[in-house]
Amino acid sequence: LIGYVAAHGKVDKIAVILFLVQFVWQFPHFWSIAWVLDDDYKKAGFRLLPTTKRDRTSAFITFLSTLILIPVSLLPVFYGFGGYYIAGVSILAGLVFAWLALRMWLDLDLVSARKVMFCSFFYLPLVQLVLLFDFISK
Repeated sequence: LIGYVAAHGKVDKIAVILFLVQFVWQFPHFWSIAWVLDDDYKKAGFRLLPTTKRDRTSAFITFLSTLILIPVSLLPVFYGFGGYYIAGVSILAGLVFAWLALRMWLDLDLVSARKVMFCSFFYLPLVQLVLLFDFISK
């Protein structure tokens, strides 16, 4: 958002949409990292947000945020900044992300959390690159 304002001198819809995608994406990303790497962070003296518990509540919040991410990632389509490509990728990648987060919530294990974590590594760059190329082609 700051970079967009620095380049364009104002806040536009697309800047807010990109901010929202990254804002919502950060929750499943960081909470899954906290699940997987909590012991390492504890050894280093850091406390992470699932408050040292790998519990059903934090797994549910992770799942819920992946569900919220699907319509948020479709906002570029609704506001005319993207087309079929970003819509398809947002829905498909969002459903995969949500499915993995659902498995994390149901299984409450590190294997599922690790899958959510790795999915989050690919989700954001994929969606943003497809949005960029979809936007350029318009």
